[in-house]
Amino acid sequence: MLRNTRRAANGMILFIFAAALALSSCMKQIPGAVKAANPILELEMDLFFMDLVAAQVKMNQLLLDRMPVSLEDDWPELLRHYSEGDVDGEKEKQAKKAYDECLEKALKYDFSFYRFYDLSVYLGALFRVGSFEDLMGAGAVALRGKFCFEASKILGRRYEHAKTALSSLPFGCICAYYSDKFQSLRPGARECAIPSRDAECSFFNRPTEEILHAQLFGGGISSWIDFKVPSSCFRVVVGEHLGGVRRGTEAGSFENVFYTLLPVNLRENLERVDEELFLTVSDLKTVEARLDEKGIQSGERAALNRQKQFLEKEKKNKEGVQERLYKQALKTVQVDRKKIAVAKKLLNIAEYIDDTFNEVNTAMIALTVKIVDDVILFGELGPGDIAQRIAFLTAHGIVKGVDLQKRFELLGKRAISLPVTWASAWGYAIAQKFKVSRYRDYLEALVKMEDKLKKGSKV
Repeated sequence: MLRNTRRAANGMILFIFAAALALSSCMKQIPGAVKAANPILELEMDLFFMDLVAAQVKMNQLLLDRMPVSLEDDWPELLRHYSEGDVDGEKEKQAKKAYDECLEKALKYDFSFYRFYDLSVYLGALFRVGSFEDLMGAGAVALRGKFCFEASKILGRRYEHAKTALSSLPFGCICAYYSDKFQSLRPGARECAIPSRDAECSFFNRPTEEILHAQLFGGGISSWIDFKVPSSCFRVVVGEHLGGVRRGTEAGSFENVFYTLLPVNLRENLERVDEELFLTVSDLKTVEARLDEKGIQSGERAALNRQKQFLEKEKKNKEGVQERLYKQALKTVQVDRKKIAVAKKLLNIAEYIDDTFNEVNTAMIALTVKIVDDVILFGELGPGDIAQRIAFLTAHGIVKGVDLQKRFELLGKRAISLPVTWASAWGYAIAQKFKVSRYRDYLEALVKMEDKLKKGSKV
């Protein structure tokens, strides 16, 4: 069996982003790097990655609050299976390669950067004749660009996989799955024929960036998170939906079911503390990201630092309460075989989200340096510089099928709000990860109780 273990995959991703961060720092010491980089394309890459992070944040919110869970339906295992990257034999390895390529086609539909720009041509075009300093700069830009783009593809494929798994369109109709462990149709199958696309299911039917950008311009990241996806747009879950209902969420969704695994006398308090800590962490990480920006006035920076100190204290206090309550829950919970089975089912979802955020977290840290520098360089472009940079992209065939002048105008609008939007997305993502990591710890502890249950020991 050929296995790409989760540890190996995460190790590769950590290396990619650590290298990207190191290169961002090194490029400041190489004058030729600033000269070689094309601020237009570099900023496009930043926005593409931010859009991917925001898309994944929304996907995770749907997984936690909207998608029903049953013991019979294996969609949680399907999410985890692809994330782990397991393949059984050479034939399945080739099938997975085809599945990945199909997901990348879906990625091109959802995100225009991936459709309009040929990054491999850009990276090759950087190495034009010049001084040694120019070649050093081109090498730094090219290597950083390759690291960032490959990492974006990893996140993008994972997003597209989850999107096909959750959609009401039968699984496999977009991309046939590579493993026979899961039931999958093939594109063109009779079951895949649909008379028309439901306008209400735009999240699944329209390009992700169209909806995302409309929401970001309309009300920021919170508007995107609140974007409504009707229940009829989701996969028809086989079997009886597990119990639990909370306001603003779907019956039988992850978070509803999770709180039924807690002792009755602690559920309300833990739910309240979890939500309060989520909001605190989100605000704290947003403030920290804002403090990384350049050019903030001293008065605003001082206010942000005061807010940071307050939120850090709040976070510490709430973490203490949360830790005590979860310890008490594990000591007093009465487990049975069904609870163990439910915990295993939910653990698949928690691991998918948590492992994905391990990638996003490292990426956000690494790319913060790049984003700040790119926004500054983009803002310094004069009319002559803009024309020259656009001409470079078109002459080398780096961009195709788009009016680059109009796209540049949109890019300018998005660049203005990028630091604030980035900070908000970063804060929300880290808060989600923090919350799901706590869920995962509790679920893993419950699953470990299975051995004691089998031996007939009291838990």
